[in-house]
Formats: sequence, structure tokens, C-alpha cells
Amino acid sequence: MKKAVKFLSVLLALMVSMAFMVGCPNGTTDEEEEKEKEGDKFVKGVLTDWHISPGYENTVDPSSLIIEGATETSNGVMKVTWSSSTDFRSCELYALLPNNPVYDYGQYDGITFKVKLPKSSNFLLLLRNPDGGTTVKISESYTYKGRDDAELIWVTVRKPFADAEDSGWGPPLTGTLKEWLTADKAIQKQINLNPILNVEGNGEGGVNTNIVTFFDDIGFYKGADPESPTSEDFIWTFDIE
Repeated sequence: MKKAVKFLSVLLALMVSMAFMVGCPNGTTDEEEEKEKEGDKFVKGVLTDWHISPGYENTVDPSSLIIEGATETSNGVMKVTWSSSTDFRSCELYALLPNNPVYDYGQYDGITFKVKLPKSSNFLLLLRNPDGGTTVKISESYTYKGRDDAELIWVTVRKPFADAEDSGWGPPLTGTLKEWLTADKAIQKQINLNPILNVEGNGEGGVNTNIVTFFDDIGFYKGADPESPTSEDFIWTFDIE
């Protein structure tokens, strides 16, 4: 009788354990499973902040332009595949800046991001009001210089707001870029990191050729010297959590 009771106790414990595992695959608790889901949503949400489309006079198939996640020594990064049908034309790579609650980006002194590709490339860096609004050009130049041996290396790019100028697209800029960002902070801004094809300038890739570029740590910095910022705030890190 004692053996039977003991057997029933073991069987009951086993049934409870199996029932728990049916509700939680891989033996994880409800709390752990929920954390995994939230982490997955966070990573995907960060990537889906970003969009890519052919730029002005670029007639490549939009379906060939791809944004996806990638892993760099266990660190998450954004991998962008882009191309252009014409030399010195770009793709629009853009995202809306978080602005709920309203945030003053005029407190910063410049834009910063990390980029990796084998050779030099041009980038058109913009801050703008979406849908035809005021558009400010921060930089349109070689913001990255690769190595002659084509080894992919990460380079940190920092461009000061002080060098920004009105692009002439949309309503004119009122004041400096910093002043405009503060005065107009109630309107959600869009950031563009548009890669530009520059075959003639011995840049990366060729016409109608897929180019893969990696991005990480996109945000803003404070400080008068871009080479030695006093602080940096990264909005998009693409970290895998």
C-alpha cells in the first residue's frame, strides 16, 4: 500500500510537470517567455523604424532594396542592400525620430552613426519635416573612407549641425538648424542617411549593382568638436536583447 501511494505521488508530480511544460515550451516560465517575446518585438520594431526607396532619378526596382538585421560579433546591426540606376544618384534611407513625448533635438550639436563597407561612399544626410516640409542638408560628401585592401572596417561618422544648410526643398529654414529643431520640436522630424552612388569618384559599387552597407549606433552628439564629443545619445543601436 505504501508503494502504491508513493507511485501515485510520483505520477502526480510528473503530470503536473508535463502540464507546466505544455504551457511553456522549452521549460521556460511564463515570465521568461514574455521577456523573450518583448525582446523579439523590440529588435524587430527598431528595424521597422527604417525604410528605403529609390531616390530622385533612380529607377531601380524597389523590391531589390532590402533592410534586415545582421549580427556582428554578437552585436545586432542594420544591413542595407541598395543600388542605383545612375551614377551620383541615391536611395532614400530614412526613419522618423521618436517624438512622443515631444523632444528637443536642438540640444544636440550634430549627428553621429557608424557605417561599414569596403570602399568610399557618399551620403546625403538630412533632417526634415516629412511630406514636403522644410528639409535641412547636414552633409553631402565623402563621409566614409574605406581601405585599399577592401577589408570591411567600422568607421564612426559625426557631422556638426553648424555646417548644415537649407536644401531649398520645401518651406525655408528659419534660423539655424539647432534653433529650428527647438522652435519646431512639436513636429516629428525625419532623419535621412541616403547612400549615394559615386562610380566616377571611385566610390563603392557600380550602376545597377547591389551594394551592402552596415549601420549601427545612429543618433546625436553634444560638444563643439566632432572628434571629441562630450556625450552621445544613440537612438538606434539594433542590439539583440
